[in-house]
Amino acid sequence: MSEIRNTVTVVTGATQGIGRALVTALARRGARLALVAREAEAVEQLQQLLQSQGVDSFACPADVGDSAQVKRMMESIHNRFGAIDIVINNAGIGLFQPIAEARLSDIESVFRTNFYGTLYCTLEALRYMRSRQRGLVVNVSSAIGKHAVYHQGVYAASKAAIDRMTEALQAEEAENGIKTLLVIPDRTATNFRDHVVGDRRLAVLPGPKIRELSPDTVAEGIVKAIVRDKRVHYCSLRARVFSLLSVTFPAVISKLLRPANV
Repeated sequence: MSEIRNTVTVVTGATQGIGRALVTALARRGARLALVAREAEAVEQLQQLLQSQGVDSFACPADVGDSAQVKRMMESIHNRFGAIDIVINNAGIGLFQPIAEARLSDIESVFRTNFYGTLYCTLEALRYMRSRQRGLVVNVSSAIGKHAVYHQGVYAASKAAIDRMTEALQAEEAENGIKTLLVIPDRTATNFRDHVVGDRRLAVLPGPKIRELSPDTVAEGIVKAIVRDKRVHYCSLRARVFSLLSVTFPAVISKLLRPANV
């Protein structure tokens, strides 16, 4: 997709972190934006800000983990713009808890938002994209989806599921003119750990302390990957190396990322 201008682009998790940075980057390139997040007030405030800047935008408060809400959301977006060109599945929540100690309700919440939310939005978007024989599905995963670390197994599993689904869609939807892009972010400076389910006191990243990427840097890289028609985009060299080492030396990665007191 060589041109962003005038594309109808849906961004989930649009009001915070990478999602908010993506909205800014896409607006700068002239995209027509559908803004999706659970908090209606935050979505509407963002939409008003964009409208004041001359950006064609539409506020769509919705919980992506609710299939009925997603269906209504995509219908309203299509009715508003007449098309859906790109959907960026960015919404996600985390859980920092050993699997055996995690509450089933928290595990279900993670999968409902991260995996099922991505699936629901993709399925609804495909209905409109297939009728036009073109479109792009962008799924934001995580480097941790390549190798789970201590107390993030549930989150890693939800992201690994997104990876496999995106790979399958690339093969299955090519004949329908629909492309996919899998995004692999590295550690990014957002408030992600402030909104996890479970005990927030456990929301500490394992392994050595490393510099986090800025959301703006990550967003710019994703937009460039969209323009260049990439199938997979690693947001940093570090994420690419981590993914490679996870396959070739998994035991080493596990040892490096295991907390010292465990």
